[in-house]
Amino acid sequence: MTDTIDAAMMIRLQGGDRTAYEELWSRWRHRIFQFLLRRTGSRQHAEDAFQRTWLKVYKYRVRIPKPQKPKIRYCPACFAQLVLSQAIV
Repeated sequence: MTDTIDAAMMIRLQGGDRTAYEELWSRWRHRIFQFLLRRTGSRQHAEDAFQRTWLKVYKYRVRIPKPQKPKIRYCPACFAQLVLSQAIV
């Protein structure tokens, strides 16, 4: 069910609905920040990565595949992992 809700919000976001972005942020912000804090070991690095994560979610929203396959998951934590893999923390 959560995957379905996230996918629906992502489709709305891709269509330009800023409310969908705010809803995704609200749903995932605590979990993503905690994930980043555990991975970086530093509040400052986690905050920087957190900001980069959400900027990338918004900036690249139209590049994210639409859910044509049931297995596509829209988990912003996946975006956080991508940010970490590209950053030196």
